[in-house]
Formats: sequence, structure tokens, C-alpha cells
Amino acid sequence: MTWRVALLVTSALLGGVLVLVAIVTRPPTPPAHEIYFNGVV
Repeated sequence: MTWRVALLVTSALLGGVLVLVAIVTRPPTPPAHEIYFNGVV
């Protein structure tokens, strides 16, 4: 493997890990105040 390939693989892995960490650590979205079900609130 050349250093370019190693750098590409490393950056891809780090990017994937960062995305997973961002998804796991994000605060949960609060529920909507009004939930519509068949047109009824």
C-alpha cells in the first residue's frame, strides 16, 4: 500500500467513526407539540 492509499483508508475510517459518534451523542429530538393522526390532533 502506498502512503496515499493508507491516508485515504484512514481518513475514510475516521470519517465513518466521526459520523457514528455524532449520531450516538446527539441530543434526542423533543416530541412535536401537536401530533396529527388521520387529521385529528
